[in-house]
Amino acid sequence: LTLGLFGVLPLLYCFVYYFGDVLEYLSLEDKSDLEETDIFLWRGLPYGLLWYAFCFVGFQIHGFTLYFSYNLIKAWKARSARKYQ
Repeated sequence: LTLGLFGVLPLLYCFVYYFGDVLEYLSLEDKSDLEETDIFLWRGLPYGLLWYAFCFVGFQIHGFTLYFSYNLIKAWKARSARKYQ
C-alpha cells in the first residue's frame, strides 16, 4: 500500500502532467523549431521527455520491488508452514 501511494502514484501523476508536452514534441514535424514552441527545454532537450525517461526507470524499479517482495513472502510462508508440521 505504501509503495503504491508514495512510489507509483507520483509516477502516474508525472505521466499525466507532462503528457501534453510530450505529445506536442512527438507531433512536431521539424525538431529544429523547438525554440518557437511552448515546450520547456533543459539544455536543448524537452523537459517532459526527460521526466518520462525517469518515470519509466521508476516503474521498472517499483515493479521489480513488488515482484521480488511477493516471491519472498511466498518463500517465507512456505518455510514457516513447513516448520510447524
